[in-house]
Amino acid sequence: MRYLLNNEGRVIGSTKDNLHSTAVSGYIPENANIYDYIYEEGGFVYSPLNEQTPDIINIEISGVSPTLTGFDNKPNEYTVNELTEITATGSGLNALVAMGLTKFRVPFVRTDTQRKAYMVATIEQDGTFSISITFKTGGKWIVNTELLNSELTPEELAQFSFSIDEHVFKVI
Repeated sequence: MRYLLNNEGRVIGSTKDNLHSTAVSGYIPENANIYDYIYEEGGFVYSPLNEQTPDIINIEISGVSPTLTGFDNKPNEYTVNELTEITATGSGLNALVAMGLTKFRVPFVRTDTQRKAYMVATIEQDGTFSISITFKTGGKWIVNTELLNSELTPEELAQFSFSIDEHVFKVI
């Protein structure tokens, strides 16, 4: 059997005749829905059309203030005072707006104790957000992709996941 592929490698048809150079031979189980296979690295891989690939919500933090100046902060690293309200602003939460959310809990973890603290992100209709942050204790606090996704249910993870560069807050 020969299988006709589209330019993404998805099987779009089959024939016993020789078609043209985009047709390949290979094994797909008998009685299988050939449209649920994709050709990768010299073989066919089961990849159902009806399985939804979860969306990735890319979050960008564009500003943090107030921060303490004069420190050797690296990109995405901030030196701040404890017990001081800090505001982080950014974009990328349009998908949460589409779900009807206007607030979102953002988990931060203190690296030495693994203590989690939650801060509130307020989401605007255009997907921009501001996070009100007050660290009650000093130490190194982070927020990253792993933390954000650890708060999602399996049902949510089937629909979407988060992606964010790690941000480090050194609280003194």
